[in-house]
Amino acid sequence: MNDHGYTLPDTLAALAILSLSVAAATSGFAVLAKANIATDVSAANAVGLKRASLLLDQLLAQAGPFNNRVSGLEGGRSRFTVPCEAAPCGARLDTDAKGVRLVIYRGGQADRTVKLATQRARFAYFGSLTSGEVWPQVTDERQRLRSVGVIDETAGMPLAVATLWIEQPAQCAFDVVAQDCR
Repeated sequence: MNDHGYTLPDTLAALAILSLSVAAATSGFAVLAKANIATDVSAANAVGLKRASLLLDQLLAQAGPFNNRVSGLEGGRSRFTVPCEAAPCGARLDTDAKGVRLVIYRGGQADRTVKLATQRARFAYFGSLTSGEVWPQVTDERQRLRSVGVIDETAGMPLAVATLWIEQPAQCAFDVVAQDCR
């Protein structure tokens, strides 16, 4: 630099350095934006899965108990029904090009719907002795249904699980010998 200001090479060098720093900052912001979108999607999926578990819990809260001999719950891979006041009630898994949706229905009408973060899912039924894709399960031993889950078939992981806490009906005279209500 002299008394008259900056020379042309000084100005061009400064502009080159400035443009490189702006380019680096822009690419850094782009990476941050992609990470933010991925975090938002993961958070939305987690909220959806929590909501699915909550809806299944609410559906099954007053139902039961269910055993493999006399069961009011009948279920398969993509749907199950439970006894309720506004029969039929239950849940089903609807699959389309966008993915899987858990649909809770009451009185035969869709009541609540939750999009699940998977392309393939199924119901699983966990009894006191075994688990399987259908309920009631055919076994020689008496067993109670403990929980119903939605399983991601791609990853083999549970997405949502509802636990049945009811051990006996409200009107129960427990028979110790038969190990059941009369």
